[in-house]
Amino acid sequence: MAGVFPVPVKTTGRKQWTVYNGGKGIKRLGSPLMDDDWCPDSQVVLAKKLLDEKCDLDIDQEENARLGVYWLIKASEQGHQEATDLLSHCLQTGQGICEQNYVDVRACLDMPQEEKLARCAARKVFESMSAGEDFITSDQLQDRMTRLDEQKGQRVEDQPSTSSGETTDWKNRSEGGEKLTEDMLISAATTYSRGEMPLVTAVLSLQPSSRARPSLLQAVLLHPFRVVASSYNQIVRSLGCHNIWWYMPLSLAQVKLVLTVLFILSVGLDALIAMLPTILYYCSLAVMVVATCHILTKRQDMRHFRRWSNLFLAYSDGNVNTGQAEFQYCRNNIGPYVWFFLGLLMHLLLYPVLRQSIPQSELAVLAFGFTCLTLYSFTMSPGHRSPDWLALFSFAVHVLAKYPYETDAVVSQGWRFLDVHVPTFASYVVGNGVEFCLNFRALFYLVIPAVLVRMAARDGWRGCYSALVPHCVALSWWQIAVIASEGATWYGLIRSALALAGLVLFLPLAGLATVLLPVAAAGRFLTESDELVRLGTTSLLALLPLLLSLYLGRLKSLYSHTATLLGWMQVLLSLMAALLLIWPALHFEDNTDVGSIPSSISWDQFQTMCPHVETETQTAVSAHVQCSQLIGIPVNWEGRVAAAKVVRVSNPLAHVVSRLPLSLKGGLTCMLGEPHHHCENGQYCSMPSGLINKCHLANWDRYEMEIEISMNTGGLWRSDDSRTTLVADHVFVNFTKALLPGDRIWFAGLLSGDSSGVLSQTQPRITLMELGCLTCQDSSLSVTKKTQLLTALTLKDLYSGIKTVLNFLFNPLVIFR
Repeated sequence: MAGVFPVPVKTTGRKQWTVYNGGKGIKRLGSPLMDDDWCPDSQVVLAKKLLDEKCDLDIDQEENARLGVYWLIKASEQGHQEATDLLSHCLQTGQGICEQNYVDVRACLDMPQEEKLARCAARKVFESMSAGEDFITSDQLQDRMTRLDEQKGQRVEDQPSTSSGETTDWKNRSEGGEKLTEDMLISAATTYSRGEMPLVTAVLSLQPSSRARPSLLQAVLLHPFRVVASSYNQIVRSLGCHNIWWYMPLSLAQVKLVLTVLFILSVGLDALIAMLPTILYYCSLAVMVVATCHILTKRQDMRHFRRWSNLFLAYSDGNVNTGQAEFQYCRNNIGPYVWFFLGLLMHLLLYPVLRQSIPQSELAVLAFGFTCLTLYSFTMSPGHRSPDWLALFSFAVHVLAKYPYETDAVVSQGWRFLDVHVPTFASYVVGNGVEFCLNFRALFYLVIPAVLVRMAARDGWRGCYSALVPHCVALSWWQIAVIASEGATWYGLIRSALALAGLVLFLPLAGLATVLLPVAAAGRFLTESDELVRLGTTSLLALLPLLLSLYLGRLKSLYSHTATLLGWMQVLLSLMAALLLIWPALHFEDNTDVGSIPSSISWDQFQTMCPHVETETQTAVSAHVQCSQLIGIPVNWEGRVAAAKVVRVSNPLAHVVSRLPLSLKGGLTCMLGEPHHHCENGQYCSMPSGLINKCHLANWDRYEMEIEISMNTGGLWRSDDSRTTLVADHVFVNFTKALLPGDRIWFAGLLSGDSSGVLSQTQPRITLMELGCLTCQDSSLSVTKKTQLLTALTLKDLYSGIKTVLNFLFNPLVIFR
C-alpha cells in the first residue's frame, strides 16, 4: 500500500514521523521531507502528489487520497490558505473523504483562519520554551511576555535546547510557578482568537510587583502610595469582577431575597411607592459607579490582552491579525457601557425631581474623581507610550463648551480672555421654551461631533468600540460634575474632598488609626482606676495588635489568610472602639409632644392674611386670589375635635377580584381576605345562613377621612368658633377611630384647597402629615406620622427629566427651558 504513514518515535517530548517509500511517486519525495518539522508548503506539495498520483489499484488510489487529505488538514491547521481551499474542494467532490476523517475535515474548515494562526503560534511558543519537556512554567511565559513588551513585539531569540550542549536551569523550572502544557497554550490561543481573555492569565503574575510583596505593616509604614495604588486596584476589581445582575436583589440567593421582602414589609407598600423615585435615582447612580468599575477593570485587562497579542504576533511571523482579536474583545465587553448609559439616562430623568434632596457637593466630587480616572485610563492607550492626543483635544473642547461660565465668578470677572460666552449672533426663541443661541461657546460645541466622528473612524470604524464609547463615558462623568457643581457649596466641596482624601490618600493611616483607636477608647473607661492599672492595660492593648501584625506579616506562606484575618481584626476593633466612644453620648429620648414640621404661620396670621369675604370692601374673587397664595404652606396648629367622618373608601383589590369568575372569586377572597364574624344573636346583627361569600376583602379597604377641628381653644374668652378641616388618609385611621369630641390635639400639615382648589378662611382644609394628642380621653394614643419622603413621579416630572436629557446633549446650542 502506497503512502506516507505517521509513526510516533519516543525519542523526545515532540512528535516525530518516519517516512516510508511505498509507491513509485513517493520515493523521490522521501529525501527532502525527512526533517522533523515540515513546513506547511511541503505538506501541501506532498498532499498534491498524493491526490494527483495515478495508481494501478483503486485501493491504493483511495489510500493516497486519504493521506493527501490528512496532510492538507495538517497544513490547514497551521493557517495555510491554499491547503484550506484544497480541503474544501476535496469535501465538495468527496475525494479522500471517509468516515474516519470527515469530522476532522469539517472541524478544520469551520475553524476561523485567525484561530488557526494563533494555535500554530502557541505551538511554536511551547516548542521554543519547553526544551523537549511536556510542560513549561508560568514564570517562563511571564518572562517571555515581558521581554516581548520591552522589544515592542519583536521575536525573542529562542532559548537554547538541551541538544546544543548547554544545560537547562532545572531548579528554576521546578520552582517557576504553575506548570503549563501545550494543550493549555493552544486553548489559550483559541480563547484569544475569539476576543476573550485566556484562562491561563489567572496563573500568570502579570503585575511585576506582586512577586515580592513586603509584610503588611511594612507596606503601610514605608510604602503608603504603593498601598494606595494597590487599594485602588482592589476596590475597582472587587466592584468590577461581578456581573451587574449580581448586585440586583432579584437574582441573588434566597437570603438576600428574604431581606428584600422584609424591607418591603417593614416600610409598607405606600412608603415604598413614595420612596420609588429616590430608590431609582440612587440605584441608577450605583449602576453607573459599578459599570464604570467594570469598564476600568476591562481596560486593565485590555493591557494584559495586548501582551497575548504581542506573544502570538511574534511567533506567527506577523501573520496573526491582532487588531481583529482586540476589536472582538472590545465588542464582547460592550455590556458595561450599555449599563452605564442606561443608568445615566435614568439619572438624568430623575435629577430634576430630586434636585433639592440630592447631595450636590458629594455628587460633584464623585463625578470629578471618576472623570479623572476614566480620562487617564482611556487616553493612555494600552501598548502606546504617548497619550491619545485626539481624545485629550476632544475633552478640552468639551470643557470649553460645557463649562458653567455664568456661575463661576473667577472666570467671568477675572479671566476675561476665557469669556467665550459673548454672543456673536442673535438668539432665536422657537415655540415655547426652545432657544437657539449661537456664540463662541456654541461653536466649540459644534466642533465636538466632528472630533467624535474622527475618533470613531479609526481602523475602519473600529474606533467606535475602542475609542469613542469609552471616551463618551469620561465626557458623561464630566457633564455630571458640571451639573452637580451648580448646586454645590464651598463647604460641601471641602467636606467631600476631605472625605475622599481620607478614604483614598490617607488609607494607610487608617490602618494605624484602627490600631490606636481601641486604645484611646479603652483608656477613657480606665480613668477611674489605679494609675498602674491604667498604664499597664493601655500598654498591653497598644502592643497586642502591633505584635499580632508583625507575627502574621512574617507568615509568607499564609499571606492571603493573613490579610483576611488582619482585615477582620481591624473591622472588629473599629466597631468596638466606635461603640465604646459613642455609647455614652446616646440618649434614648423621644420627645413627641410637638410635631417635627415647623409652622410657617400661626392661626392668627392666617386669619389676617386670608380675610373674610366682605362685599363692601372687596369682592369674593379678590379674597380667594389672596388666600390661594397660601396653598402648600406648612402649618403646625392645635385645636379641639368637633367631628370626624369617612369621606371615601377605596379597595383596588376588591375591584379586581370582583371581575374574576365566580369559581375563582370565592377561593381568592378567602385567601386574601377575612371570614365574616358572626355577632351575638340579635335583631340586626345576625348574618344570613345562606350567604354566598363566606369571606370579605374589607381588610384591604383604604379610607380617607375628614376631621373637623374647632380652633376656639380659649374657652369663654373666645366668642368665635372657627373651624378647620383635616384631610387624613389611611395612615391615621386607627388614631381617628379613638378620637372623641372635645379631645385637644395638635396637627401638622399643608394648607390645601377644596375639591375646586379654593382656600377660604371660613373652613380651611389641611392635608394632614402628623397628628398627636395634647389632652385626650384615650391616653394610649401615640403620635402618628405620615411617611413624607417623595411623591411618585408625575407627568410634569417626566417632562422635566426629558428636558434635562435634551439639555445634557444639546446645551448650549439648543436650550430647552
